Amino acid sequence: MVPEREDILVIVGPTGVGKTALAVEVASRAGFHILSADSRQIYRLMDIGTAKPTPEEREKAPHYLIDLAWPNVHFSVADFQSAGKEKMSELEAQGIPFMIVGGSPFYLYALMGSFFFPTVGADPQLRESLEREAQEKGSDFLHSRLKEVDPISASRIHPNDLKRIIRALEVWELTGRPLSSFTYRKTEVEGFRIVGLRMEKEDLRRRLEKRTEEMFRRGLVEEVRTLLERGYGPELVPMQSIGYKEVIEFLSGALTLEEAKGLIVKRSMQFAKHQMTWFKRDQRIRWIDLEAFPDFEMLAKTLI
Repeated sequence: MVPEREDILVIVGPTGVGKTALAVEVASRAGFHILSADSRQIYRLMDIGTAKPTPEEREKAPHYLIDLAWPNVHFSVADFQSAGKEKMSELEAQGIPFMIVGGSPFYLYALMGSFFFPTVGADPQLRESLEREAQEKGSDFLHSRLKEVDPISASRIHPNDLKRIIRALEVWELTGRPLSSFTYRKTEVEGFRIVGLRMEKEDLRRRLEKRTEEMFRRGLVEEVRTLLERGYGPELVPMQSIGYKEVIEFLSGALTLEEAKGLIVKRSMQFAKHQMTWFKRDQRIRWIDLEAFPDFEMLAKTLI
């Protein structure tokens, strides 16, 4: 039976809150397959730092839309939407029920609607990465990059107008198209049952601290070192993301191990705040306070 649109469950929430664990619990009980909507899990070789579902989790429930591109390949959210819509159509044709899980707003809404870019706000993590690069290399450096990918927008934006430079580069990175090429169209995202997970700030911080320690225990430093040895340099956007940037700085001697861990937690908390700000705009999300449930097993039963 092909699932009706209103039957498609979508789980959203900030980084580290437990979306994947809950999704696997729900999927394994209900026979769902999982579409991942994550801007970093699309990259191959970047497993630990992106908190990809583990082999054990993938065995419990099939996951799609991960490992789609190499870290040095430009894979826009428009490319992601195309791959996602194709997979959704394929699953529907086979009568396989599926759910969508993720914390990257652009990617989530690309799957849920007739998304025509750039009709929504910023991707917080990408914007933060560009802002850090501007602090290190200056607005002229980013403006020069913009000239290469979108000369029309570059001619309209002053080299010192960092906000607009970042916006134009952000649109290019997300969509693969220059900002100057866009018109606007209404986004439609009806027909989905959206559930949001949230918890108290200090509880989330503790979860992120624990997750960060677990990432290092599983080999995050070795993962980053291997990426660098393969030629995936620190200038690449995926390598500028949280977890990878800090480990690169640790390997270069700019940070101690504990400083790197602390920065990962700090920046993850900042990113979580950006995510929640974005999601709060969507009045259709039914928010669940995780403190009310002793475990994901009990919560999963309420969602099936």
